[in-house]
Amino acid sequence: MKNRVTKQIPRQLLTAFLILGSATLAACGGGSDANETESASAATIKYGAIAYGTYGAGNSSFNVAKSINANSQAEANSNAVNGCKSAKCEVALEFNECGALVVGKKAGGVFVVGTSVGSTAESAQSAADASCRAKGGLGCTLGDLKPVCNTI
Repeated sequence: MKNRVTKQIPRQLLTAFLILGSATLAACGGGSDANETESASAATIKYGAIAYGTYGAGNSSFNVAKSINANSQAEANSNAVNGCKSAKCEVALEFNECGALVVGKKAGGVFVVGTSVGSTAESAQSAADASCRAKGGLGCTLGDLKPVCNTI
């Protein structure tokens, strides 16, 4: 059996390497992209909401309002409801990308609301139209509120 000769690294030199390595790792972001990616994606998420409410004799009229690019869903919801200016206004749709709300009437005159989200304004509108018609809505229309999208 041979005797192996090992060299011991002086404690001060080992400590210096450890400190230098730790400082380099910290300066480069800790060696993992996970935290950076999570922080970046959390910072880019925006919230939107569309509120809808009826008013007038027999709920014969309606108001809609939107909120986009809010920093939280609660903020988006509150902004949409406050902008609706109707005592019976409620959030009808929450979204992160794009959202659309269309209103139609059933044969008896009752309002029908179709809502949808999508990756584009066009896809959200198309799906909201289909939702309104599927509920028996006639003349489903966007009215003054066009599909809306959050910006990143």
